Amino acid sequence: MSAKRVAGSWPAPARALARIAGAITAGTAARGRPVVPRGRWANQPVLESSLLTEINHMRQARNIPPLTATPILKRPARGHARFLAVARGGKLTHKDGRGRPFHRRLVEAGWRARARMSENLAAINACRPKDPRLIVRRWMGSPPHRANLLDRKVTHAGIGVVSTAGCAMTVYTADFGN
Repeated sequence: MSAKRVAGSWPAPARALARIAGAITAGTAARGRPVVPRGRWANQPVLESSLLTEINHMRQARNIPPLTATPILKRPARGHARFLAVARGGKLTHKDGRGRPFHRRLVEAGWRARARMSENLAAINACRPKDPRLIVRRWMGSPPHRANLLDRKVTHAGIGVVSTAGCAMTVYTADFGN
């Protein structure tokens, strides 16, 4: 029922998160490595792709060019979604485990320090295929989140989606930059 993930194969922030996740969720396996329940992040790529598609539909409906996915922004988005889902229990914050703001995560991942950056977060108690559409509708109803989605100067996005075991909760992180 569990699959081991070697903590040393993750980037440093993810290794720290893995230690926290292991202590909070499944305990610790032999040699101190966290045990990650099977299927915990299995739906991640499908939901990430769906969320970006929904964001781009919203932008194109307003004659705004679509966003291009980039791994530089995807890595910190996924890492922060994991942090929020596992260590914070779905409580949303733009700060990481050390209290640093989101733009520090993006710059450390390789994004340009002087570039335009923004972030949208959401959490939902499910992991259904139609949830990304619901998330984008909620963001469009919030003026600051709407501004991030429809920012004409933003050209790239990194989407991170993490579902806890059994789909009890799914956290969505969208990092934007130009």
